[in-house]
Amino acid sequence: MTTDRVTTEESTAAPPSNAYSPSPSPEAAEQTAASNLATAARESECRAVNISLPEGGKCTTHGGGRRCDEPGCEKSSQGASGLCIAHGGGRRCDELGCNKSSQGASGKCIPHGGGRRCDEPDCEKLGLGDLGKCIAHGGGRRCDEPGCEKSSQGASGKCIAHGGGRRCNELGCEKSSQGASGKCFAHGGGRRCDEPGCDKLSKGACGLCIAHGGGRRCNEPGCEKLSQGARGKCIAHGGGRRCDQPGCEKLSKGASGQCIAHGGGRRCNEPGCEKLSQGACGKCITHGGGRRCDEPDCEKKSQDASGKCKAHGGGPRCNEPGCNKSSQGASGKCIAHGGGRRCNEPGCEKLSKGASGKCKAHGGGRRCDQPGCEKLSKGASGQCIAHGGGRRCNEPGCEKPSQGASGKCTVHGGGPRCNEPGCEKTTRCSSGKCYAHGGGRRCDEQGCEKRSQGTSGKCTTHGGGRRCDEPGCEKLSQGKSGKCIAHGGGRRCNEPGCEKSSQGASGKCFAHDGGRRCNEPGCEKTTRYSSGKCFAHGGSSRRCDEPGCEKQSQGASGKRKAHGGGPRCDEPGCGKLSKGASGQMQSPR
Repeated sequence: MTTDRVTTEESTAAPPSNAYSPSPSPEAAEQTAASNLATAARESECRAVNISLPEGGKCTTHGGGRRCDEPGCEKSSQGASGLCIAHGGGRRCDELGCNKSSQGASGKCIPHGGGRRCDEPDCEKLGLGDLGKCIAHGGGRRCDEPGCEKSSQGASGKCIAHGGGRRCNELGCEKSSQGASGKCFAHGGGRRCDEPGCDKLSKGACGLCIAHGGGRRCNEPGCEKLSQGARGKCIAHGGGRRCDQPGCEKLSKGASGQCIAHGGGRRCNEPGCEKLSQGACGKCITHGGGRRCDEPDCEKKSQDASGKCKAHGGGPRCNEPGCNKSSQGASGKCIAHGGGRRCNEPGCEKLSKGASGKCKAHGGGRRCDQPGCEKLSKGASGQCIAHGGGRRCNEPGCEKPSQGASGKCTVHGGGPRCNEPGCEKTTRCSSGKCYAHGGGRRCDEQGCEKRSQGTSGKCTTHGGGRRCDEPGCEKLSQGKSGKCIAHGGGRRCNEPGCEKSSQGASGKCFAHDGGRRCNEPGCEKTTRYSSGKCFAHGGSSRRCDEPGCEKQSQGASGKRKAHGGGPRCDEPGCGKLSKGASGQMQSPR
């Protein structure tokens, strides 16, 4: 009987060998294989996160479990509330007044210390992933681009720089989106300052921008500046990264760890240029980097949000009523109204130059690098104008300094010209006129219209200009010697053994054909006046004012000697000509 029962069971379980069994179609077989693979992958994923998978059901990630009962919300509900975490479900932070979700066994949210912390010493940031470290110390998922160690964002497996995370939903914008708006910072994404009328980004938990008090502040007593870095101090009190050069305390720029002076920051991409680059073009301001003035044909650098350079109204302006000049420094005033740094010499109100804190007159600014020269250097050469510094005239063979935008010296037409019709002389001061037409400073003696010389405010007749340094001599000094012509000052004749004063560009005295000559044909006498003629040919502009007399006048009388001109004897009742310095007539022999 046992044998019969086994035989019957076997015959019932096993179909006959000649029974018909239809084979599945290729499409059905392919669908079955794909379904099996998806199920295997889902089971593997769910087991990886330690979620039990009911037979024939789904995990919470794939739609299983209870859902949030808020209308339209498909997230998984947490706890007995029937709500997801975003709508108030799950455990809440037990800090008074905090409604955020608690993390871990501490019963606190992440800002109040809940959740796992980084296991690096002294680090209180949130630990991510199996390493138990924060993002800064290598925790969490990393970008899958070869050689990139940044944190990945979203499901792409890439960092923000390589395209990970959400992107701005503005058409054509590839920047990272911020907040629930789906837009980048430039298009209005992220949290904004809650001060009425302010659209700047808020910083920190206070909901305010930096200008209105948001962000972390310096922990130095009484300091309200922004803190930089982990030390909690502003830049002025030592916050932020410092240059890694020994003994240098300046701020580092970029990934080099060095300050700008030691090579940090981005540099201009023009060959051989080491200046800092400005803007996205990778060039310095000289080579076209940075924003430019939006005035037509203006290539200067724009200042602030106005889009204009200083000359066209950009940048902060002087706060003096009616003044539209550019302000200098924190005073809010232009240089004329006291803005900018001043010389630190007692009683000096001039502008300081360079790091010395002194004006040019007291030694501020860069000096010529020629040994023994204390003049101001001009341009990048490090030399003064006398030693070749500054821009030079672009006329072939001319080495004089150029004046203005023309690139030429004053002799070849450079610099501003007199605004009198037909006058091509150089203008002096702000009057727009040359010396002959009233430009420049005038003598401050009443009724005198001559040009003042030096700092005295007087013309040479009234004591202005430099005087001869010989004791008792009041004549004008000539050249760098500090002496008048009679005592050896000025240029001398270049003829061997001649000590007389040279005249004109020839470098020779009158006796050796120096100076200008009479323009009458065949006359070689010296001319001394603008007529171009000698005395004999009427060159002197001063003539005797007696009717019909053409001879030269003598002295201030306007008359020739025969008509009473020239110095007279100072003896009472004597009207004869005086001889010598005594003021008396010559005694008869």
